[in-house]
Amino acid sequence: MTMSTARIWAFFRLVRILVFSLSTILSMGFTAIYSVLLWRGWTLYSTEQRAVVISLLAVYALSSITFYLMLIFRFRLWMDGVRIAVLLFFQVGGTVTIALFLPSLPCTNLGSVSTCKTVENIVIFGGWSLTGLLLLFAFYLAAMSYVPLPKPRPNPEAILALNFATEKREKRASQSSVGSTNSVYSQTSLVETPPIQNNKTTSPSTSSTPRIPLTYYRPGSAGSLRSTATTTRSNIRASTQQKYYNNHGFSAPQPRMPQTRPLPVMVTEPFSRQGTPIY
Repeated sequence: MTMSTARIWAFFRLVRILVFSLSTILSMGFTAIYSVLLWRGWTLYSTEQRAVVISLLAVYALSSITFYLMLIFRFRLWMDGVRIAVLLFFQVGGTVTIALFLPSLPCTNLGSVSTCKTVENIVIFGGWSLTGLLLLFAFYLAAMSYVPLPKPRPNPEAILALNFATEKREKRASQSSVGSTNSVYSQTSLVETPPIQNNKTTSPSTSSTPRIPLTYYRPGSAGSLRSTATTTRSNIRASTQQKYYNNHGFSAPQPRMPQTRPLPVMVTEPFSRQGTPIY
């Protein structure tokens, strides 16, 4: 159903182009003919005849411009109906008027009488032909009003413009929500100002953070490193031990020297690059 509807409207657009093109050409031709008649018979025509010829000249000139504009403008059903009705009214009125006044017009301004009669027949026949063509197209247009319009094809430029407008709208919305309370950038959990005391901001060094005591080792403690320097406690201990030995008549034990192991003698073997230790 959709394909048949699209084909019907495509055929209608083709017929519309042909009708308006032919109407434009005929209107321009009639405009030229009436211009020549008015120029050659201005001195021979009466006031009423001049008014009739000028009116027909204006009708066909405006009709040619209107048909051309209807070709290039966007098609709208009701607008085409209004334009066709107006043009048909003026075409019928002009054709009937020239048919009534043409026999009374002098036919000596175009040279021979046969040439003048030929021009008159062309004007009358062409006027009625154009009127009949517009009348048939008006009925065709009325019948097309009952056919549903097909869905328009997506225009790539329109889609790109719509996407660009949507992105721009979203960007504006995100920028405007930065200052709101619901914005991610305005949460108090992410940005926190330092507390103010006595109208002064406390620096990180003076803030009330728990300090970790510095670890140090005393010389006489069990976890301290051994030091070769003598301390007060070691001197007191040594003097107490010396007094104990002196009071009891014992000799103080002499400190034992650590036993040193002799270094092995390296004997060089004739077939070895390195020496072999001998204990």
